Amino acid sequence: MESILSPILHPTAFGNPKSRADRTAPFPTKSMKQYSSLLGAILAFAPVSLLAQTAPQAAAPKTDSTQEETIELPAFTVSDQLANRYRATDTMSAARIRSSILDTPVSINVITQDFIQDIGATSILDASRYFAGISAGRLSGTNGISDRHLSRGFENSGRTVDNMSTAYQAQINPELIERVEIVKGPNAILAPTGSPGGSLNVITKSPSFKPSYSVIGEVGRYSANKATVDLTGPITDALAYRIVSSYLDSDTFVHGGNIKSFDFNPSVLYKIGKNTTLKVKANYVDWEAHGNAAVPGGIGISYLVPVGSHVSGNRPSQRAAGTTYDGWGMQPDWALRKDKVKAIAAELVTAITDSINMRVAASTNTDSFMEDDIYTGGGNYGGNFYDPYTGIYTPLLKWSLDTTTGNYVPTTVPWSDPRKTDVSADRTIAEYDDTMFQHDFAGRWSLNGVTVSPIAGWMYQNRHGTNWERQKYLGQYDALKFPRDPLPHPARSEYDNKDTDITETKKLLQFYAYTQLGFLDDRVLTTLGWSRIRVDNKTVDHNNNDSVATLKGPHDTYAASLLVKVTPNASLYYGYSANAQATDAGRGAPPRWRDGKQHEFGVKSEFLDKRISASAAYFRINQNNVSTPNPLRQLDPSQPGTLYQDITNNGIELEIVGGITKDLSVIASYTSMHYRDTLGRRVRNVPDEMSNLLLNYQIDKQWSVFAGLQHTGDMAAETAPTSPTPLGVVKQVAYYTEPFTIVNAGGSFRWNRLRVTLDIENVLDTKALYQASGAGAVVAYPSINPKLTVRYEF
Repeated sequence: MESILSPILHPTAFGNPKSRADRTAPFPTKSMKQYSSLLGAILAFAPVSLLAQTAPQAAAPKTDSTQEETIELPAFTVSDQLANRYRATDTMSAARIRSSILDTPVSINVITQDFIQDIGATSILDASRYFAGISAGRLSGTNGISDRHLSRGFENSGRTVDNMSTAYQAQINPELIERVEIVKGPNAILAPTGSPGGSLNVITKSPSFKPSYSVIGEVGRYSANKATVDLTGPITDALAYRIVSSYLDSDTFVHGGNIKSFDFNPSVLYKIGKNTTLKVKANYVDWEAHGNAAVPGGIGISYLVPVGSHVSGNRPSQRAAGTTYDGWGMQPDWALRKDKVKAIAAELVTAITDSINMRVAASTNTDSFMEDDIYTGGGNYGGNFYDPYTGIYTPLLKWSLDTTTGNYVPTTVPWSDPRKTDVSADRTIAEYDDTMFQHDFAGRWSLNGVTVSPIAGWMYQNRHGTNWERQKYLGQYDALKFPRDPLPHPARSEYDNKDTDITETKKLLQFYAYTQLGFLDDRVLTTLGWSRIRVDNKTVDHNNNDSVATLKGPHDTYAASLLVKVTPNASLYYGYSANAQATDAGRGAPPRWRDGKQHEFGVKSEFLDKRISASAAYFRINQNNVSTPNPLRQLDPSQPGTLYQDITNNGIELEIVGGITKDLSVIASYTSMHYRDTLGRRVRNVPDEMSNLLLNYQIDKQWSVFAGLQHTGDMAAETAPTSPTPLGVVKQVAYYTEPFTIVNAGGSFRWNRLRVTLDIENVLDTKALYQASGAGAVVAYPSINPKLTVRYEF
């Protein structure tokens, strides 16, 4: 036993990188009851799994075609075999069971572990942006939160991990990832209340009975300086373990920023019998962003820039006074965004009969979050700085009604003095517990030439926690002074301006059933599905006399598809899918459901022994009941104050993924879409066009090189105000970011058990703006960043 665990018990290349007296143990004693209850819930199904061991073996096909015959059972895991290092042929995220991507009537991308390692990805977005329809949102990427991204224009803040929903801000360590599956459009099984643009499912590494021990070191200009160990192997013939652990201490591109992170991820796999496995995974993450990295707001746009213009990263005159390209903000050294996560998940998979598989899974996590930073005031913003007749922003003109003439007239107002910037400290503390249970059944039969593949199940989630936020006015400071004046750090008791103080509970119960029917030897596949979700939310506002707000009610969504395999390697398909979000209708009324619905038409094909795939898709996503202030209310008080309208995005996506030859791999994508808000305006951070290309060439068994190109079209640099002008005119977007193209390159060298990889991000040192939060905060694209990764297996 000790020889098996010696890399764990006696580490030589990796130890505790930093002693932290205040570091909490990954699973404190006081929490063991919670985690024991979770495992107990899973093991309660053990008698069913043990009975399954005596189930009859799969029967041989019967000669009478009118009789039912058993065929291959569906699986709740994906294959570890790849057609190409960048191309997987199967997925489990469409319906939580393994299915061929070619036979799935929806656009799905799989990011492989090989691709993540080849490009030296430090966040999921580094890899996902090469695929169609994926772009950066607010606080995305390496210095971002929650693995946030945009999928088909809709922001997705969060991801599922091994099919379990997560909401914490700490990002997933790429070294923990086995693969990432991106499902485009609403997904009622994976994300029943998620974004209508798509879902991101991270599948983490699992224990292996084949011993493997790796040590990884990474250094770079920024977003690097990380050490990792990855250890896996058998403990007994039926029990295997895995431990993945990393420590990161790195400066960020944002000036004066630093990120520290430690994660420890043990897991075990137990083969209960021939047809039953139990997998348990635990995670501990301690993630911190310091200084300007705590709130990487970026560059302010100068009031001298003509309204309606496109702003660029290489024009200093367009930046607000006191900001530089690397985002030098006013955040003090004590600014901190911190997230500590303790989680455990268990999954039992068994064959109940020779026709039915069952999956039982449960997870629980505790998320302790704190944000301690400042925000600044100033600038000529607000409704009075919009021309009432045109809706155009006028930063130096303030409009008011001349009661004599009845006309609106402007008054020249100088821009606020940046040397007298109002500064307030802001502190947020949130504590949440999140528990989830899932129970699925999947089967497969063939009767009279028709294949029947149903999956049905239920899910329950309970999220409970508190959120506390306070402010403290610090005074006026000089925003132009370098270095910044030191700012006092108030004690918690000194925060006197109450903002948020709530306790909330969010419960979600779901039942679902989906069935796929296959005709003509599965050359024609049709799917019908139904999902019912029921929310039961309660929020107690302690700032408002402990007032209680509730949100409770059920809702149904549906899915349908038709797929025709015109050849064994080509499919035509149509798919309809939907999910829904509950919104407050007020006065204790049932929820107003915001449905996300997608119609998608597409073609998929495979070539060269499935080594490469090509696909094309047209999609139309509609989300209803999006609230918008009624512009007519300004002219007619009898009109309703709020309208509930639809927003729509439609577009096309083209993709090629895989091996052109055995040595040359490619990822190429193109996206063209048209996403506008309910008032017809561009949506912040959403480009109309994107195109990407990556080529990797394996020169020989030792050397490989790659080059990548990412092009992003222009984007709205702010979300225009939703309220109209006093004359009912829609307010317009003030600024846009220019299109930009980023070039990445690198290569790797292998020698026996050693692999050395050099990745250079933004080789041409292109200066561009993206990830806008508003006109006062547009993030600069990071400058050239070489990174060296050394990976040794022993």
